[in-house]
Amino acid sequence: INFEIFVIDQFDTYRFNRGSLIDVGFVEARKAGCDYMAMHDVDLLPLNLQLDYSFPADGPFHVAAPHLHPKYHYKTFIGGIVIMTNAQFEKVNGLSTRYWGWGREDDEFYRRLTDAK
Repeated sequence: INFEIFVIDQFDTYRFNRGSLIDVGFVEARKAGCDYMAMHDVDLLPLNLQLDYSFPADGPFHVAAPHLHPKYHYKTFIGGIVIMTNAQFEKVNGLSTRYWGWGREDDEFYRRLTDAK
């Protein structure tokens, strides 16, 4: 897989806004010519060689499924690592920027992905 890695960080004194950071990463990746992206939390290292980061032709692919995550075990969890095409990301208008601090942006993103099917 030919890939680029973009590290997007927030440099201010406000609480963390994951939605804004991922949205900015998407814009930068699209400008660089990427046709899909892996939204990847920094605390989940891709150490397993069997993880599949290939093109998500069948729709968004959740690499960090709930049963694999050490903290979040609920059925609709979609955080951690999600791979999707640019078109799929644009269809749901990216992540919400309304959430500051940890939590809830993933839950809203799950609802928008479900509604977009």
